[in-house]
Amino acid sequence: MFAYDDGEVRQEFSVCLLGRPLGGELRVSDESHEVAWFSPAETDGLPMVSNIRKRLADWRSGKIPVVR
Repeated sequence: MFAYDDGEVRQEFSVCLLGRPLGGELRVSDESHEVAWFSPAETDGLPMVSNIRKRLADWRSGKIPVVR
């Protein structure tokens, strides 16, 4: 948990969803400056927090679904 000086408290969590494109095109929004699809092997070189990396490793090893 994170507690801020103004009294606000937040709980960190991570969500990792598996998907595949069905149509349309990728585009950025007000909340993103870059979007892309990656193969499982391409994710090895991407910067990410350890919680997401763990979820990807679980998925690649066949240990799904994983809820923690």
